Amino acid sequence: MLERAPVRLAGAKLGPLVPGDKITLKDLIKNPVWVSTYEEDVADEDAMRAVISKDPNASADVIRKFLEPMLTFKVQGTRVYGVGAYDRETDSLDDLQFWIGRRWERAAKLRVKFPITLEPLCRILGKRGVRFVLKKSGNREAVRVAR
Repeated sequence: MLERAPVRLAGAKLGPLVPGDKITLKDLIKNPVWVSTYEEDVADEDAMRAVISKDPNASADVIRKFLEPMLTFKVQGTRVYGVGAYDRETDSLDDLQFWIGRRWERAAKLRVKFPITLEPLCRILGKRGVRFVLKKSGNREAVRVAR
């Protein structure tokens, strides 16, 4: 079996491989950018690695090497956190999940008035203060708000 060199990232490093069901909300808040490790033969399909950095960023380097990083966000005006896959082509977050009542749920389980604003806990492509709006609980993606 051919051994691959570890992936290098500018200004960040990859954390250890963690099975998807072992990643906690605390982990996601501490390191708000996570990447799929599907290319690793020993990984299960849900295993991920945190992108560890003092100033977390879903950088062009991360996106180029891992396509759709998972980003942690907070629902504006609440204490609800969630995760979503950042899609650079559409500049949106999709596959949204929210931490509600000690488990991950879809937006339909949120008890808030829509539309809602999602505030990523990291920079995106170097920009701070990026926001996304989920217009309805049944929508599959949250679109970026122009600033």
